[in-house]
Amino acid sequence: MNDAFILNKVSGNRVGSYQCTYNVFSNATELLSSDNVLTSSFDVSNNLLCKSRINNAAKAPLANQYWGGGTGFRELLSPFLLKYGKGVQIDSIFSEVASNEPLAGLYIEGRLYRWNDLNADNDIQNDEMETVAIGSYTFPGTASGNFGTIRVGLEDLNTGDPFHTVTEDGRLYFAAITYQGGANSLFNAYDAFNGQRQYFNLKDGLQELGYQDWPYISVRSQDAVTGGPNMDEAGLFYIDDNGDQTAQDEEVCFFAPSIAVQMTIVVNNKDISNEIDVNIKLTPNPVKDQLIAEIKLPEATVVNYQIIDAQGHLVFNKDEKNAAKDINTTFNLSGLSSGQYFLKVNTPNGFVKKAFTKVN
Repeated sequence: MNDAFILNKVSGNRVGSYQCTYNVFSNATELLSSDNVLTSSFDVSNNLLCKSRINNAAKAPLANQYWGGGTGFRELLSPFLLKYGKGVQIDSIFSEVASNEPLAGLYIEGRLYRWNDLNADNDIQNDEMETVAIGSYTFPGTASGNFGTIRVGLEDLNTGDPFHTVTEDGRLYFAAITYQGGANSLFNAYDAFNGQRQYFNLKDGLQELGYQDWPYISVRSQDAVTGGPNMDEAGLFYIDDNGDQTAQDEEVCFFAPSIAVQMTIVVNNKDISNEIDVNIKLTPNPVKDQLIAEIKLPEATVVNYQIIDAQGHLVFNKDEKNAAKDINTTFNLSGLSSGQYFLKVNTPNGFVKKAFTKVN
């Protein structure tokens, strides 16, 4: 038996949607050849990491199945192994949720956990799940539907920064959507197109299964001591098709959760604002629509532009590979609401930041 992978790129650059086609060719005569080709798809984004497919235009994970229910505590965790994560800033968690009741007033928390294998046994204990960042989202009172997208801006619990900075490579993180319980029955969202049962079983059979290989982890209670997830009762949920109250292999759900984290790669955390000939001039300020930035740097370099609101949410992110020493660039702010913002310019030598006010 022979096999081959065919990768069909849809977009003209690294960012976009891709298809992966798997073909199996047999050297013997086959009675049925219709099951020899399998096509899957995946997306590449500049700054979203997600096990489900994503909608790049809407900056949201795709969702086509909702499971859960009940009004009690519920937490859905998506594991991410950041093999080369040093210097990455994680500032937001995106997800989709649903409820039998209108979403108005529904309160959801976003949490970022880091696993510290304190006893080096390669197994997660409750006290090893460190909460490194947290945030919340409340659906506005005008929300009348039963399905909604949430975006949770995170705050680092140690530094107070509107993001968590990853300081080491190879760390395992969990992005979690947490419901403390209430009047609403909560349903978490999944991308049923991205089934991960075969991958999970293969890794398990090879005795190479790690927590990063799980599609998700579902938790129904908090640890009384740490306040984090009770990992003693965590696992994959199942649908009891035959009503015997016992999970059969085919009843266990392996779909990717519709949870995404937004990340920015920062090459240097040094503030170079007070160095000679390094500054940003913004005009006009206050600004209504078009913000002109005059930026002076020590040398021509690669830069990353970020616009951050007063709550620490990243509202604009763009890379420029061949920036000059003296930069004159314009930002269209017509889509932003009024308030205070910061323009941050990241370079290999450090960053420079300037505040401005948006008016309507």
